[in-house]
Amino acid sequence: MMTTGTALSALLAAMFVMAPQNAADFSKRPEVNSVRKYATTISIPGDPNSGMPDVEVKMGSTEKTVAVDAETVTSETVVTAFDVLLGGQPLDPAMLGDAAEQMKKPAKMVYKHDGTLVKAEGGDSMMSDPRMARMMSRKIPTGTVEPGTVWEMEYPGDKAKGLESAKARWTYVGVETRANRPAYRIDYVFAELDSSQGMSVTGTVWMNSKDMTLIEMIAEMQNVSFNPMMPPSAGKMVTKLVD
Repeated sequence: MMTTGTALSALLAAMFVMAPQNAADFSKRPEVNSVRKYATTISIPGDPNSGMPDVEVKMGSTEKTVAVDAETVTSETVVTAFDVLLGGQPLDPAMLGDAAEQMKKPAKMVYKHDGTLVKAEGGDSMMSDPRMARMMSRKIPTGTVEPGTVWEMEYPGDKAKGLESAKARWTYVGVETRANRPAYRIDYVFAELDSSQGMSVTGTVWMNSKDMTLIEMIAEMQNVSFNPMMPPSAGKMVTKLVD
């Protein structure tokens, strides 16, 4: 005869077996020719002392996986919509000058399977800028990763490329639902280390558990140069997958 204690133990054991496990398998890869559409908003607070108004950038983009091999994944991103608001008022597109045409060119990004950036070229200056690309890149550990796992990466400086030494840390949190899809949540911090004006970011990304493509990203940034024409500033970037 099963005692109450034995029955309770058996029930708890069964619940543990049936409970969804949050361990992540980061070995998934996107399919070649798969396409994703994103909506991105960048909010930059104004500076009353200088008279600079609040800036909001709204951007639509399409990302296509063009190649996957044993070592790397290559994607091309094209900006499909770009609007700038200054103090809540739309900016005349003519004011963007050559930047508007530059943004129409595809930006090619090549990453190793562990997330290490290999190459960034084309597109607008923000998308292809090595500082921005490095700051937003994601180092991915291999194998099964349990919630609470932390990993880090140090980046050497390169004065010729205008890169400070930097360090990033990621923490795998678990599985959450984003855009009606199971997603791996990863919190991260990044900081350039060689000066008090180095760029830094604190954020969260949600990666599709099916193919490790981005579903959503929220990033709070400091001392970021979004454009060569703009001084370094704080800002918030939110990118979401558009169904």
